[in-house]
Amino acid sequence: LDLNQREEALHYLENLANQPSTGPDVHEVIGRIKVEKKDYLGGIKSLEIALKKQLDPVRRDDLYLELSNLHFQLKQINQAINILETAAKSSPNWEIHYTLGSLYLHDRKWNYAKRSLGNGLRLNPECVECYAKLGAIYMEQGDFGRVIPLLSRYRDFNPENVMTYFNLGIAYDKLRK
Repeated sequence: LDLNQREEALHYLENLANQPSTGPDVHEVIGRIKVEKKDYLGGIKSLEIALKKQLDPVRRDDLYLELSNLHFQLKQINQAINILETAAKSSPNWEIHYTLGSLYLHDRKWNYAKRSLGNGLRLNPECVECYAKLGAIYMEQGDFGRVIPLLSRYRDFNPENVMTYFNLGIAYDKLRK
């Protein structure tokens, strides 16, 4: 790998991966090489094996996010959601919840998106995009009383975003304030 000879490295790693005692790192590297080569399904399969063998919760979360992202890139939204739903059951990683909420938002599953983005905010109150996305959901649903505090908090983090002021203006107007 250091000599940038991916094919040769992959050959050795795949032989090594057949050993029952092989740890998750080998499968992780194989998965990433395959993804680099545009063998997405092979990469996903190897990363799934790595996930099953990985005991470190932080690295597991990284694998969940990586697998979910691969499925999203392949336009397999339901698979991406399923992966992160599994992770979210036990993960204290706000990125897992934020990404899951974003996928639900993409799929227009508002209540699930609100729950996941809310969990992301509880785990990381500085998740700026959580405020924006929750504000967008409540705006879409016409719940302007909830839009204002969310977008106000977002504005505190990003005062240069003009659309935030525009959307706040709409929310205040709808509430006749």
